[in-house]
Order: sequence, then structure tokens, then C-alpha cells
Amino acid sequence: MGQDGEGVVYSDAVNGVLRDALPSDTEFDDPGFDPLEYFNRHFSDERSLKGLDAFLTDLDMDIAETTHELRQTFRQQGETTVQAEQNLVEAKSSIKDLFSSVEEIRKMAEESENMVREICTEISSLDNAKKNLTDSITTLKEMRNIARRLEQLEQATDSNPCDLGAASEGLVSINRTFENCFSKYMHVARVKEISEKVQAAKDSCAVYAMEELGKVDLTASDDLYETTVLDACSIIDCCGESMRKAAVKAFVDRHMDHYTRQFPAQAEESRLEKMERRFAYFRRMLKSYDDGVQMYVPDAWNVTQDLAVEFCLKTLNDVQGQLAADAEADAASRINIEIVVRVLQKSMEFEAELTEKMKPVEPKAKHGQAPPAARPAVNFRGFITCCFEDTMARYVEHEDERMKAAIAELWNDPEQTTVNDDGQPVTISAAVGVFVYIKESLKKCSAFCKEDMLVKMFGRWSENLVAFAHDLSKLIPENPKGEKEAEEELRICAVINSADWCYDTCVKLAEEVQRKVGEEFEISEDAVAEQFRAVTHKGLIQLITNCNRKLSVPLNDMLNITWGTMCDVGDQSPYVVNVCSTIASQFTQYANALQPPLFRYLCGKFIDVFVPRYIAQFYRLKRLSPEACQQLLLDFQSFGEDCPKIPNLGKPGRFKDKELRGFLNILKSCVGRGESILKFLTSIMEGIPLGQEVADQYIELVPHPSVADFAKLCELRGIGAKDSKSVCEYLKEKKNVPQTTDKEASQYMPPGESDKGMSLGGINMGNVRERIGDAKEMTEKVKKWKGRVAKIGFGGFGKDAS
Repeated sequence: MGQDGEGVVYSDAVNGVLRDALPSDTEFDDPGFDPLEYFNRHFSDERSLKGLDAFLTDLDMDIAETTHELRQTFRQQGETTVQAEQNLVEAKSSIKDLFSSVEEIRKMAEESENMVREICTEISSLDNAKKNLTDSITTLKEMRNIARRLEQLEQATDSNPCDLGAASEGLVSINRTFENCFSKYMHVARVKEISEKVQAAKDSCAVYAMEELGKVDLTASDDLYETTVLDACSIIDCCGESMRKAAVKAFVDRHMDHYTRQFPAQAEESRLEKMERRFAYFRRMLKSYDDGVQMYVPDAWNVTQDLAVEFCLKTLNDVQGQLAADAEADAASRINIEIVVRVLQKSMEFEAELTEKMKPVEPKAKHGQAPPAARPAVNFRGFITCCFEDTMARYVEHEDERMKAAIAELWNDPEQTTVNDDGQPVTISAAVGVFVYIKESLKKCSAFCKEDMLVKMFGRWSENLVAFAHDLSKLIPENPKGEKEAEEELRICAVINSADWCYDTCVKLAEEVQRKVGEEFEISEDAVAEQFRAVTHKGLIQLITNCNRKLSVPLNDMLNITWGTMCDVGDQSPYVVNVCSTIASQFTQYANALQPPLFRYLCGKFIDVFVPRYIAQFYRLKRLSPEACQQLLLDFQSFGEDCPKIPNLGKPGRFKDKELRGFLNILKSCVGRGESILKFLTSIMEGIPLGQEVADQYIELVPHPSVADFAKLCELRGIGAKDSKSVCEYLKEKKNVPQTTDKEASQYMPPGESDKGMSLGGINMGNVRERIGDAKEMTEKVKKWKGRVAKIGFGGFGKDAS
């Protein structure tokens, strides 16, 4: 705050507070009020000074009124301050009085609390005295009762015979009383003395109870055990856990001794092949226990479980001894493996029966007894059968020998190796027979083999299937000719169908075995499947080779035509008619004999092989006239128009259009290349000058161009090497144009048809096997058969074979 002339100047903060506390719309309250500006605004000229007196009068009145209001405000403020000071003094006096009252109340509360605490302490002392007095009186009474009951118990045990009912009742009462009243006073001499007497009474009663339980014979027909067993068990329960275990052990040992006498070592009854008699003996023992004793024995004793465990252990020991002796014996005197397998199956059934019988059940109270705790579960699977693991290696060898013999028998049976043409498509019956045998073997092994043994069995099945695939492959004749050619080709189709079916079935076999053994073991059918894929592949190769051999005649007829002197263009040439008729004849036979997916695949691969061979014939021709080029193009287009009909030969509508999409793509690619070559050849025959433009046109028009092919086309036109040299050099400079093509003869061409001097039009015939695709790729593309002759599968395996 500062002085400016006669006025007081406040800071902006003070002005803001004043504005909030005393809001005003008068410009005189504005901190920025300028008197000179205000005066000039109201009296801007001499004429306006006429109202100066009235203006001053108004200002004086406003000042007087403001002064009066200020005085009134100061007077009120003074009076309020005096009253506030008086009120403050009175309030302080009242607070002081209130504090004094609160202090007096606090002292009175503390005195009351102390008094209540003393009263509670005295009441607690009286309660303890009452409780101790009551406990003393009760204890004295119970001591007299125990003494009296001990005397009664002595009388019951001294009687002849011992009164187990009275002894049981007295011992249960003494045990309950002693546990409830005296267990915490064992340090007292008198209580300790009574405890010793009670223990002596328990021992005496336990002797009689054990004697009575020893009379129970589960192998006898006497079932009048109600009184003796119930009272004896009650007495033994009162004697503690150790006595109960001793009683159960004695009971079990006695009956196992009887079992040992019933089936002594080296006896005829104990031989392995009579194993079922042991199980029947134990079942009778359990039935006798359940019918006559079990209802009176507490469930917590687990007598049946202990009997089963001991029976299994003794049986295991006997079986192990016999198997060990059998392993050391010579092959002639060994136990028949079929007997061992049967015993193993019966043992597994018995173990499963025990496991089911010994399942934990909710215990129930019997004859006033408290419900015992549930007995623990015992898995009896493997108790006895574990000793057969070493012997099972013999079984694997045995099954392997049986399967080899079964396969050999199938091959020796003419009916199994001949073509089964009862229905279409054709098959080899032996293929079905092999998997029927495996199905039966798997069903039998699954019943008793463990997972690792089943994996070994799968390995032996796989080895035999691989050998079977090799034998199946031998049924494919190479280059069949003569009168039996049609019969041999039918056999090839049957082998292809059977191998493909075997491939599908061995995959399902592996899936079924994998499901049985679980994820712990890995089952792979790749080795077996690869062999059957190879057989299918070999058969398809042979069919393509046979068809190519028959097509050699019309293709050679094509070479014998005098193309250089041809002057007219007519209908399709006779050689093309022969090509199409030969293909139609062959593939009609294949369509009837092969499964539809395999036949469709064969069609595609035949086109992929034969069309390049047809194109290769162009390069084996000599000089061509313009009309000859047009005739060749007409013939090739006619051939291309007939090719889409191949898959549906003999049965229109065999395949839908979408199913032939892959075949048509192959056909379009192969035929399109041949047409491009002939169109280019026709165009240069019309007199186009031989220059770089022709080379560029060749590269653009012909798929897979090469310098050697271009030179051969120039030769067909009649242009020598010198005239085409410059253009060939131009082509060599092109990075995407190879100089030569592979001139190896195709493996699908019949013997004697290979011409090392011919160019194959950019087709690598030496790698046609790769173009056919390896066996794995081929089989993956073949869809699953529908309507197989033999409906056998795994997962589907188990249906009857037709």
C-alpha cells in the first residue's frame, strides 16, 4: 500500500478482497478512478459548468451519508466486541465446570471396574472349586466302577469256556471309561496302578479272542461265526492297533498256509497251465469270508485286502519259479507259449477283478460300532502278471513266426495271389488276408500286452508288412507282351489297388496302436507306408511304360510321312487316329480296373509323359513344307481335343469337372507348348526374314526355349547353320535361354526307342521320374477310396472283409 497524492493506493490483492467482500457498482470504488478524467467527462465545456453547483451539492450529500453510515458501523462494532468478550468469559467458566464433572465420573468408573473384577475373580474361584469337586466325586465313582468291572472281567475270563460276550462288554466299558476319565491322570500312582490292571485284563482277553479267531476256517462250510467273531473283534479292537494288526496277520497267515499246502511246489495242481484252479480257490475263500465272517469284522481291518495281497504275492513267487525253470529248460521241454499267454490273460482278468472288488467304499457302522475310516485303494493290476514280462519276448517272437508262416501260406495259395475280379476295381486277395491276421493279433495282444510290448509287436508287424510289400512288388511284370499282355496289365492294376489299400490300412493300424499305447510312445508307419507307396508308384510307371510302348508304332508312322513334299492340308493324319484309338483302348481297360482316384492320377501323369514325347517327334522330322507345318498343327490340335475325354472313357460322368481340374491344368500346359512350337514353325515358314525379331518371337511364344531347339526349327525350315548362326548367337546372350536341352531317353519309353541324337523340345526326359513325382507325393494326392472291395480298417478295422 502506498500514498499517491492525498489518496490511499492498495495493492491488487487487497483490492480483490475488497471487491469480493463489498461488491459495488459505483465508479468511485474503482481502484483506477481518475478524478480529473471524471471531471472532464462531466464538464467538458463552459456551458456544462452551469450544473457545477448542483453536482457539488450532490457530492456533499453523498459524503455526509457515507460518513453517517461509517459512524453507525463503528458504533455497532464496538458494542458487539464487548458482548463477545463477555460470552467468551462465560464459556470458559462452563468448560471448567464440565471438566471437573468428567473427572469425578472417571474416578467413579474406575472404582466400579475394580469392584467387578474382584467379584469375577471370586466367582471363577468358586467355579473351579465346584468343577474340581465334581471331577473328584466322578473319578472316585468311576474308580469304584472300574474295580467292580475288573472283578467281573476276571470272572468272565476264568470261566470255562471263556465268556467272550461278557468279556467284550466289560472291556469296552472299561476302555471307554478309562479313556474319558483317567487318561490325563496317568502321573497319579493310583491311576497308574489301575492302568496296569486294565492292560493285564486286555492281554488276558486278547489271548482268548485270538484263540477264537483261530477257529474260523474259510475253507470249511461252518458259518456259525456271529457270536464268536463279533465279540473277539470287539476285544481285539479294545487292545489297540498293534493287537489288531497281529490278529489280522495271524488270520491271513493261517489261510495262506492252507493255500500253500493245497498247491505245493512241483505238484500237478500247481503247474502253470492249471493257474485257474488257484484263482477259483481264492474266489471260494473270499465268498466264504463275505457270506459268513465279513459282516462281523470291522471294515477298518481290511481283511479281504490283506488276504488278496498275500495270495497274489505267494502266487507270484510260485509263477516266477516255474517261469525261471522254464527259461533254463531246452526248447523241446519248454511250456507252450500259447499256454503262457492264456495264463497271462486269466491272471490279468483276475487282477482286474480284485481291483474292482477292493475299491474304497463308504464305511458303515456295524453293531453299534463307530464308522471306521475308509480303507486305502490297492491296484492289483500287475501284481502277478509282472513276472510275465521276460516271457512276453518269447511271445513276440512266436507271433512273428506265426505271421511269417501265415504270409507264406497266403503266397502259396493260388487263390490268394490271383487277381480278384469278382467286382471292380480288381485286387489281390492276399493283401486282405494279411491285415485280417494283424487285426486278430492286435485284438489278442491288446488284451494282455503292456504298452512297450505292443510297440514291439507293431515293429514286427511293420517288418512283415515291408516284406509283404516287396513280395507284392514282384507280382508286377516288366514289359508284358503276347497273348497274356491284357492279363498281366490287369494284374498290375490289382497290385496298384492292393498296395494303395494297404497304405491306407497301415496308417489306420498305426493310429489304433498309438491310441492304445498313449503319448508316451511314438508310433510311426512311415517305413511301411513308404514301401506300399513305392509299389503303387512302380505299378503306375509300368502301366505308363506299356502304353508308351504301344504308342511307338503310330509315332514311328509319323516319321515315315514325306512331310517335305506335302502340298495339301487335309483331315487328321492316320497316325493321330491310331494314337487316339490306342490311348482309348488302353485307358478304358485301366479305368475299369483301377480305383477312380488312382486312375485320375494315372491320366494326368500319362499326359505329363506322353505329350513331351509326342512333341519330341517334331524335332526328329526332316525338312517341312508350309503345308506340312499346318498339317502337324491340325493333327496335334485334334489330339489335344481328344485328350480331355480320357478320364471319362467307358463311363461318361465318372469325374466331375472340379475333380479334373488338376488333370486339365497338366493337359493345358503340355498341349499348349506343342501348339506354340508348331505355330512358331508355321509363322517362320511364311517367309518372315530370319533376324533378331524372329528370335524374340521364339522366346515370347515358346515355353522353355533353348538355342538347340531353335537351331533345329531353323533346320526344319531349310535354313542352314551358317544362316542361323547370328540369331543363335543372339539367343546365347539371353540369360533365360539355355543353349541345349537334356537328351537322355525317357525311362518310360520302350526298349529300343531311345534316340540319343534327338532333341526333346526342352523337356528333361532324364528326370521324368521326378515329373511323375515321388511315391510320397503321389499317394498324398490320391484321395481315400470309396467303396473298397475290402472294408477293413483300424478305427473302421474290425469290419468283415468282403
